Amino acid sequence: MTKPPDDIQLDRPLEFRSADGDLHVRIALAALQRADRSCRLAHPLETGGILAGYYSPNRDCALIERLSRAPLDSRRQRRSFQRGVRQLQTWLELLRKQHGMFYIGEWHYHPGTSVTPSRRDLTEMRVIASSPAYNCPEPLLLILGASVCKPSRISVSIIPAVGERITLTPVEPAR
Repeated sequence: MTKPPDDIQLDRPLEFRSADGDLHVRIALAALQRADRSCRLAHPLETGGILAGYYSPNRDCALIERLSRAPLDSRRQRRSFQRGVRQLQTWLELLRKQHGMFYIGEWHYHPGTSVTPSRRDLTEMRVIASSPAYNCPEPLLLILGASVCKPSRISVSIIPAVGERITLTPVEPAR
């Protein structure tokens, strides 16, 4: 398992890839900045929401363009987050109609520095992967960790309904 870098700057889009290089995830700068704001406002409690975006035509790259704030009916605690559903369907329908985006996964914030998915995180993601209602057999899980209330560590995983999670690692930008 690859350890994420100690600090990730939230001043540019980020890209992650699987160990074999076959799968990629790109996160738009606007989505990262919204996550940063949401995490700062929620600290020291967990928070989260859903990811929306696109897949490349050959489905080897997910493009995260937007992420939701925590719905108002979410439950936030220091060591757990249960995402609510209020207004998410309306938000997704608007993104689908206006931009052709759709649900591609979940995100949440761990106020500590750990970005490792918990057993509960993985169980919930497998339920989503198996659910026809989500229509997302391999959802992404984006976890942000914090250091002094600043998201500085990010993990990205693909969680299939069956089998092991696929952990993606950051791609260093070209210099």
